[in-house]
Amino acid sequence: MQNVSISDAIPSWFGVHFNYLKALDLSRNNLEGSLKSFATAVADVDKEAIKIESLYLSYNRFTGSIPEDLCRLKTLMVLDLSNNHLSGSIPLCLGNLRHLVALSLSDNNLCGQIPSSLGNLEELGTLHLSGNKFDGKLPSSMQNLIRLQILDLGENGIKDIIPVWIGERLSDLKFLRLESNNFRGGIPDKFCQLLHLQVLNLAHNNLSGFIPHCFNNFTMMVSREAASADLLMINYFELRLLNLKGGRELEYSKNLLSVKSIILSANNLVGEIPDEIMDLVGLQIFNLSKNHLNGRIPQKIGNLKQLETLDLSMNELNGEIPPSLSGLNSLSSLNLSYNKLSGPIPSGNQLQTLTDPSIYEGNIGLCGKPLNSCPADELPPENGRTHS
Repeated sequence: MQNVSISDAIPSWFGVHFNYLKALDLSRNNLEGSLKSFATAVADVDKEAIKIESLYLSYNRFTGSIPEDLCRLKTLMVLDLSNNHLSGSIPLCLGNLRHLVALSLSDNNLCGQIPSSLGNLEELGTLHLSGNKFDGKLPSSMQNLIRLQILDLGENGIKDIIPVWIGERLSDLKFLRLESNNFRGGIPDKFCQLLHLQVLNLAHNNLSGFIPHCFNNFTMMVSREAASADLLMINYFELRLLNLKGGRELEYSKNLLSVKSIILSANNLVGEIPDEIMDLVGLQIFNLSKNHLNGRIPQKIGNLKQLETLDLSMNELNGEIPPSLSGLNSLSSLNLSYNKLSGPIPSGNQLQTLTDPSIYEGNIGLCGKPLNSCPADELPPENGRTHS
């Protein structure tokens, strides 16, 4: 499709025949150029005609900064500028759009610190700022966003400890993604107050310390049922979860209500995997790879019957693989490589379909299919049972 200048996309009669315009969707076109003249035109329509509530401009090729004229759209509830080539900082005046419930500025070239004025958006339920170049610390004013259900700050350069107010104040959070930043320090125990949390992604940071034992407080991950449909922001934006299956992204725009995942990979976490996490029987994706975890794989790993992806690779885990692992009938992706595991690999059930030797490589003490055969006195457990 031929690229179209945004000025050419706004006809002269725009605003004359749209006296009832509430939503404007120009997403997924090849519109290009600055948003400045367009924002002025839309703001003039908003001033003269019915008030615009939703503006979708994602997946285009807009350049330049976010124009302050957008701040004149006082009744705006949804603003989606994601997947463009916008640059500069977030205008402070966006904090004046007090009716916003969904804001997405993700996948642009925006930079600077996240402005404290965003803390004025007390109706906000969805905030996507991922895939930009934001740096500095998170403004403490964000603790005022008590209605947030989805917070995605992944793939930026934010340098901060993870603030405790995320757990203390943002109690409605269902989706929290801080992946690929420069967060340091420990995972706050206050996270355990996020009873509705069903997606936690803190991967690729500089986090240290232990995994909190109270993660079994994540009530939504204990449930096997999907979240209630009150997560209406799902209808506004496509949400992506990095599943870390060979680096592929899985789209969950239709299934996010049912996804339950914990991804803490590529940090500096230490200690043992808490047994309490084995109470999260609705968990589907569990990735602790590339840390410094030690001890044994919890014997109750077989409780996680909904688990589809399990990655514990590149840690310092030792001992035998629990026989109950073979009872995970939904498991389609497994990686236990490069640990200090030993003994026979459990066999039977779903594990029979996972025949790639790289799943277990780097554990010199392991034996059994798909690796070398075990000695006669060291037969692998079958179907979750040990041989007598």
